[in-house]
Amino acid sequence: MALSPYEVFRRPLLTEKSTIQRDKYTERKGKEDLVKYTLEVDPRATKVDIKAAMEQLFPESQGNIVQINTLRMKGVIKDADKSRRGRRFRPGKTSLRKKAVVTLGNGATIPQFEGF
Repeated sequence: MALSPYEVFRRPLLTEKSTIQRDKYTERKGKEDLVKYTLEVDPRATKVDIKAAMEQLFPESQGNIVQINTLRMKGVIKDADKSRRGRRFRPGKTSLRKKAVVTLGNGATIPQFEGF
């Protein structure tokens, strides 16, 4: 593992979509409960790094990780807005981000993420 477990995770992503996704697949008849957590991770982290860090930092997820999906979000070039007078906006670029959606099976949850 190239990155330490503390370098892999940056922050949990708490959006309306990720909250709905976290609660969507619980209490279904005849199917196991799945809980999905959305996290922002280091762009250099691989799925193997994410899984190892998840199992080391959160022992509740040990052996319960069903799937890990990752996606990279490229940085966007921002141009100076010339239509606004009186405001100064400097052109620049937003940084590259990487998101990971970790799916836990067997109804396993991570208590640190449940209070949000």
